Amino acid sequence: MSKGTCSNTKCSFSETGHCFANADPVASCANLTVSVVSEKKGKKSSNQKNETISWTGDYLVPEDLNLISACSSPHIIGVVGPAKAAKTSYLGMLYTLLLNGRFPSTFHFSNSYTLNAWEKLSFGLRFHQGKVLFPEATPSNPDFHSIYHLGLKNDTSLKDVLFADASGEVFGQWAMNANDTNASSVRWIHTNASSFIFFVDSVALINRRAEAKEEILDIANRLKQNLGKRPVAIVWSKADRISEIRPNIKSSLQEELKNIFGPQSTENEVSNYTFQDPDEKCHENNLAVLNWLMDQMGERSNTTIELEIPTGSRDTFLNYRK
Repeated sequence: MSKGTCSNTKCSFSETGHCFANADPVASCANLTVSVVSEKKGKKSSNQKNETISWTGDYLVPEDLNLISACSSPHIIGVVGPAKAAKTSYLGMLYTLLLNGRFPSTFHFSNSYTLNAWEKLSFGLRFHQGKVLFPEATPSNPDFHSIYHLGLKNDTSLKDVLFADASGEVFGQWAMNANDTNASSVRWIHTNASSFIFFVDSVALINRRAEAKEEILDIANRLKQNLGKRPVAIVWSKADRISEIRPNIKSSLQEELKNIFGPQSTENEVSNYTFQDPDEKCHENNLAVLNWLMDQMGERSNTTIELEIPTGSRDTFLNYRK
């Protein structure tokens, strides 16, 4: 049995046994000091418990989703966009807002199977000696999945929401070739997500202009394939600098994305910094993305079933007859 300590403050190996850097094997991680403890063999006493929980609190992978889907089908939100577009930082900010009592519309936090993973994301957004470090980039390993779970409830229902994150580099490879052998994690997201958050990097559009715009449109057009009626929330990230984007680039990109995703899309500007706005517009917009997706989720899943009650009976159970 492997135990040990890690010099990376974001890693919870000592508690969970999972490597933050996703090293394989774990012992190969340069930050990790691993010790092997031999298990004692012998007869267990009659009152010794041999029960363990079936999750660690770390991010999930597709094989773990039976934990969530045993009672109902979860709503999977695919987090899509190029590298360094602040996809993972957005998730960290969302969790930080929840910690501070900011909830989406009428829903409230109920539970999570991935609290350790959420904590790692939010840790990167905290101030360290006056600076924000931001979460580490999602690994570009083609088999790497990081799925974050939130259980949200209101007065009438409980919804399990999963955020599926993947590397921006892999999204770029997938945009060029849908069957790229290195894009299996992204293909899983595209196939299984119920809705999407599509990130537009404001700073990339400032610094790389047409090149960044083309990269964004390549991913958008790939996402459009077999999209069906699944909703897409277009998010302009790092929006504290959005005014620096050339107006012609911004307006043309907005129009093209609207044409690609159609009426089943919406648009928001988000930032992890304030807009110097006393109403905290940046925080409101971060939550507005999830609010909109939750509303779309309700519209797509809520159906009214009318039962025809037999003449002379008030018992709807009698409808279930041959």
